[in-house]
Amino acid sequence: MTAHQTFTVRHVLEVPPAQVFWAFADPAAKAAWSLGPADWKPHYELDLRVGGHEIFSGGPPGGEVHTIEARYLDVVADERIIYAYDVRVDDTRAVAALATIQFTPTPPGTTITWTEQAAFLHDGDHSLFQRHLRNVVRSLARYLAPA
Repeated sequence: MTAHQTFTVRHVLEVPPAQVFWAFADPAAKAAWSLGPADWKPHYELDLRVGGHEIFSGGPPGGEVHTIEARYLDVVADERIIYAYDVRVDDTRAVAALATIQFTPTPPGTTITWTEQAAFLHDGDHSLFQRHLRNVVRSLARYLAPA
């Protein structure tokens, strides 16, 4: 059975949109806040441009391998990123989704609005997916927090 869900996470960051966009566009920066635990030893590629791709593959030692493959559909520096992606656990496709990330200048810096439209291709607790997105946004906020 296929289940669908749309959800949005908003967060205010105390840095300008250009710095937030950089954290998505620079491969080393994005790896620093988005790849998860170091013991997952992920394979990671990022080419943030229209038609470009992002690939993550990794998992806990001895555990399931999580693979995310994304294709960038629209990229406007400092404003928005739109991409389609799928998630596989081992060799089973689990999720297909469309994501829109908007960067809006607001005091004291930037409001990030991250909307996901997901099709879940398996049974299970789909709320984990939304919690994961909230955790990713919190990780971005910690990475960009003024020193």
